Amino acid sequence: MVHFDIIRILRLKGAPLSLERVRIGLELIKVVQNKDYQLLQAWYLSGVNLDQSDYNGRTALHIAVRLRERTMVSRLLEYGATPLESDIWGWTAVDEAQNNLPSILKLFHPFT
Repeated sequence: MVHFDIIRILRLKGAPLSLERVRIGLELIKVVQNKDYQLLQAWYLSGVNLDQSDYNGRTALHIAVRLRERTMVSRLLEYGATPLESDIWGWTAVDEAQNNLPSILKLFHPFT
């Protein structure tokens, strides 16, 4: 059970989130893989950068597109994730969606 009110209060009081950036990226990717929408909302409310990446520069949005998780892609965009972040190979989430995923590519319309 996620306690959103507690997260909001802690953030309001200036409580820091002390995790390495790569660790945050890995945790966000795990949230996508587990389809845990509540935990994604908790990360969002905590104020983390939803474009934080793993060791290969892959973001949660990259993974959501690769897994064809349209709802997760939509939620990440709603929370401020950017589909134009490049991984270490220069691929963006938009590039991933252009590989026969027109329904997801439509979600990126303002960015493409």
